[in-house]
Amino acid sequence: MRACEPLWPRGISIFLSHEARFRNPLAPADREALSESESATDPAVVAVVADELPSRLDRLERGTYFPVPLARAVAAGRAFDDALMSFHYPPIQVDADRRWVWKGRSVADRIRRFFIQHIGYEPALGVWFVEYRVNDGWWDKCYLDCETTPLVAVQMREDADAGEGGVIADLNNGESDALDPDSLRLDKDERLFASSVRHGLVEIADAPRFALLRTVSDDLRTVEFAGARRTLRWPDSD
Repeated sequence: MRACEPLWPRGISIFLSHEARFRNPLAPADREALSESESATDPAVVAVVADELPSRLDRLERGTYFPVPLARAVAAGRAFDDALMSFHYPPIQVDADRRWVWKGRSVADRIRRFFIQHIGYEPALGVWFVEYRVNDGWWDKCYLDCETTPLVAVQMREDADAGEGGVIADLNNGESDALDPDSLRLDKDERLFASSVRHGLVEIADAPRFALLRTVSDDLRTVEFAGARRTLRWPDSD
C-alpha cells in the first residue's frame, strides 16, 4: 500500500487489522505481515487509501484511520464524509514536560502509567506507540505525538555484551536497551538525552545525569562515559 506514503508526512496513518493486531503498511514488519492479508488488496479498501483520503487531505484531522470498516460502512450505504470520523483515532499527545493529553483532556495518571509500560518504537517511521493485548483476539494500538521522548533511562550500567560502548539503560517502560555512548546531548533546559538501539531517543533521569555531569571537562564539551571521554553536545552545537 504505497498509497499511504503521501499521508504520513501530514500526520495521517493507516491501520489494517491482521492476526489480531493493527498494522501500518509503512512499517517494514507490518508490511511483510500484511502481504498475507486480503484487506490490503481489497479494491474498496485501496480506494479509501489511494483516492478518498488524499482528496480530503487538507481537511483531515491528524491521527489514524481504519479503511477496512470505513469501506464497509460506505458499502452499507453511509456517505463517506459522514462515516469518516467514526473510524478515526487521534494520537495521544505528549508535551515537552511529558504530560499526556488525548482529545484535549489530560490522561489519568493510572492510565498513563499503564500506557508507559506498553510503549514501543517504530524506527522506520521515527514514532513511539502504545500497544497492549486486550484479549487473545485483539491488541489495541495508538501512536504518540511527542514533543519530547516519552522514555526515560532510570538507571544505566556497563555491560560487555551490549555491543560497542557497552552501556545498558533500564527504561521506564520496564525494558532494557543499549545506548550509543557517543550520542549524549543536552537540550536548552539541560536535560540529557542519548540514542538507544530499539527505542529511539531516551532522556537520562536525574540521578544518572548528575553522575555523568560531575565528570564534565573544563570546557564543558566531554564527559566520562562507558570507559572513555565522550562528546557532550549542547543545543548550539548541532
